[in-house]
Amino acid sequence: MSETTSQYIKSSNVDKSQNLEKRYIALNPKAKATQKACYELIFMLRHDISEHDALEFCNYIAGIITSHEGILHKSEYWGLRQLAYKINKNTKAHYYFWQIHSNKTLNLELARVFRVSDKSLRHSMIRVDKVLEITSVMLNSLQEDIAKGTTIYDEKYEYKNN
Repeated sequence: MSETTSQYIKSSNVDKSQNLEKRYIALNPKAKATQKACYELIFMLRHDISEHDALEFCNYIAGIITSHEGILHKSEYWGLRQLAYKINKNTKAHYYFWQIHSNKTLNLELARVFRVSDKSLRHSMIRVDKVLEITSVMLNSLQEDIAKGTTIYDEKYEYKNN
């Protein structure tokens, strides 16, 4: 039995986060699973979930990030927006933008959680060189539209054009 196979078998009794990391290292011995990088995470949640459920799901994701020793630098809510095409019979979605510091194990766990969750429509995680401390273009344009009065903000986080 090879050394990587024995590492994989021994890891089956370890808790879930360590198990993912050991599995990743066993399959990719040259990988450094503990090396952290900056990522931009954009995810969309179904429009028909309540505000409480959306906040609860975001807190759950933030808890996963902190439990895997990741860092959540910035979180932005972009609002309830119209989709370009239907996704699972949904025409609107709640958009969220987060900047995080994470390692490979955390990325795998986040991908798994988004994949199995019925609240999530899509997600995208893109590696960036560094975390920017400025607000995103989407949030700036949304705030400008609200200030001009061309977009009305209602209590359900829905943005409507006049």
